[in-house]
Amino acid sequence: MTAAVWQSNGYQQATDGVRLHTGPFIVRGGPVVLPVGSITTDALAPEAAAALIGRYAGTPDWTLPSTNVLVETPVQCTCTFSGALVRFEFAFLASIPTKGQRLLWQLMLDGAAGVTGVSLGAIDAPEASYAATVSGVYYWPQPVLGSHRVGLGLYGPAGSKLHNHALTVLFVTEQRR
Repeated sequence: MTAAVWQSNGYQQATDGVRLHTGPFIVRGGPVVLPVGSITTDALAPEAAAALIGRYAGTPDWTLPSTNVLVETPVQCTCTFSGALVRFEFAFLASIPTKGQRLLWQLMLDGAAGVTGVSLGAIDAPEASYAATVSGVYYWPQPVLGSHRVGLGLYGPAGSKLHNHALTVLFVTEQRR
């Protein structure tokens, strides 16, 4: 193996006669066509970098039945985990019936507080029937393997609601590389 010889004229570099372009890559005049079999690595296969493994999108009309008990809501999806880093994205509209009360939320695994173990956030009600939109992203560095149900859990005063006049979403994506 020979050592590479670097040459530079200020805006491009070459090594053993192969030019390395350092500026923007611009394609003009049509699509880029690659020969069949020229990209063979599994890293470029569909969903190799990230894969949506579960999702919920709906408009639940759901009321928290108990006071200060963590309850899994209908916002759920079943996912098959491979062990890669997992990203959770969520958004929902919730209301609290009583002034001065607090509603907390977390991600649940198979109906238990297994994803986060702690609340991801809280809404404090400055007035009765206070509503707020919540959205967030959470990365889970040590997921379990296999098929599991992921759900949104709420903890707070009975009568707190997820509302059906706003879209509620939960997306679960594996970050595979």
